Amino acid sequence: MDPLIPSTGWNSDGLDAACAYVGLLHAEVESTLEEMVGIILENSRTVTFHYQTHPVLMNCVLHYRARINGLAPELDIIPAKGLLKKDPLLLIKAWDNHVKPYFSLMVEKNHGAGVKYMEKMLHPLGVVVNEKAFRRFEGQGVSKISSIRKVGMVELMELASLRGVAMHGNSRAARARLSITTPENIAARGAMSVSCMRQIATVLAKDTWKAGR
Repeated sequence: MDPLIPSTGWNSDGLDAACAYVGLLHAEVESTLEEMVGIILENSRTVTFHYQTHPVLMNCVLHYRARINGLAPELDIIPAKGLLKKDPLLLIKAWDNHVKPYFSLMVEKNHGAGVKYMEKMLHPLGVVVNEKAFRRFEGQGVSKISSIRKVGMVELMELASLRGVAMHGNSRAARARLSITTPENIAARGAMSVSCMRQIATVLAKDTWKAGR
């Protein structure tokens, strides 16, 4: 059965298939980004342990320190930046005992849509998604390592847009947003989203590697 009926648009089967496709794409993109972040953090810890302090790990610990100090300054469980820079093992201890569980929970609970999702995942690492939003993290001591604004913004917006649709599942809202498209359009937007993730992965791999040298 042809999923597109020219006189009326999508038929029901076609919309079901489109919702399923966008949902699968969303799950794959989310899984890929989360795995990528996990690899970067593990590599940053390894570099810090064996060679020198990695700025990504430092960024994450300083972000956590700022949050904790803002909520309960009397705890003071994370040493100051100067001490962390002098002693990589102190940085690793702070990461292993306090910050890593926080980031694991953040990844697990981060189900927002689009660019906001990526900001929450990447800004603490020092990866800029939105310059204005990143300034708050700079105020916490997080330094810029990379920027995915090097990635084509059209592709980035397509990724965000399709992710937003997928968050609604096969609901009336998702079907309404997809009903004004065509199968060819959805396939092209999916390809752009995959291209976006490939570009993000390339940028992050190169820049985080250079930062740790």
